[in-house]
Amino acid sequence: MSAFELEIDVRSTRGDFRLEADLLLSERHAALFGPSGCGKTTLLHMLAGITRPDAGRVRLNGRVLFDDRAGIMVPAEERGIGYVFQENRLFPHKDVRANLLFSPRAGSAGVSPDFEGVVEMLELGPLLKRRTDGLSGGEARRVALGRALLSAPRMLILDEPFTGLDQGLKSRLLPYLRRIREEAGVPMLIVSHAPAEILSLTEHVVMMAEGCVLGQGNFHDLLGDPRVFPVASALGLENLLKVRVASHDPERGVTRADLSGRELVLPQTDLEVGVDALVGIRPDEIILAREEVRGLSAQNVLEGRVEDLTAIRGGFMVRIDIGQPLRVEVTEMARRGLGLAPGAFVWVLAKTFSFRWQGALRR
Repeated sequence: MSAFELEIDVRSTRGDFRLEADLLLSERHAALFGPSGCGKTTLLHMLAGITRPDAGRVRLNGRVLFDDRAGIMVPAEERGIGYVFQENRLFPHKDVRANLLFSPRAGSAGVSPDFEGVVEMLELGPLLKRRTDGLSGGEARRVALGRALLSAPRMLILDEPFTGLDQGLKSRLLPYLRRIREEAGVPMLIVSHAPAEILSLTEHVVMMAEGCVLGQGNFHDLLGDPRVFPVASALGLENLLKVRVASHDPERGVTRADLSGRELVLPQTDLEVGVDALVGIRPDEIILAREEVRGLSAQNVLEGRVEDLTAIRGGFMVRIDIGQPLRVEVTEMARRGLGLAPGAFVWVLAKTFSFRWQGALRR
């Protein structure tokens, strides 16, 4: 598999909004994460050639796509970038086959999948003769993905791929996105403001806020950046933990799961035993103790080690290693009373129904 490198250094002013984005990305599969209005879509449009930056440079795999000083502005249709928009943009008066075949190929620009291969990958065969105005949201999104792949792209952009889909359609679309990632060989940049959606496809995240790139890296590590954490917190940050479904107990209405060799008692789910999944819990729904506590209603009592503390509004966010990073919000009084400091061992207490299932993980 060939190396991948995307370089973006652009500046643009539109009304009161100022974009100053500087990004060097070498991960083939990454996500762009940030609040609404932070500039994610604007940055994508500049990468794809839909919008011209005021100044700067865009380069993909060594090819300059935009450079204001050199007078280079490669047209969108010549950039070899497959773009799946939030609203799909299919031709309603044409059938699925015609929509797929409309995609102009970029020649040797990137991986060139054959028509039958794309149809098989996305299971579009039964839909080929249907008009797109009669498709469900998930079916239309698969057609849009197929059309983008048939353009033989150097890179694929997915702008909020789950927008407008209910939870059932989201769970059915995920396997197709995973197949594209694993089988098509095309670098993917996924845009979302939902961490659970991102982590079901990639762990490498580029964080944006107010028109700037704050940082990039593994999602859990990135949350330790003091510039990034306030943004994630404002979006309703939850701890996202990877677990494997171990057993179900319908009589008690719970599911038992393995978290890095430790048992969690969680709300019952219909996920099958053996499935890897994500569960979420808010930092303010967790209690800490310095000694093991028994006889509580909380079913989950895990030992952990404090890694670091970050000052936040009126208190601290404590990062604890329980086999995976876990963030817990405490007051200044609690920090002092418990003697919390890096290296301290603590007990983590959490009620079963404080956890929320976020869906199955990629395999």
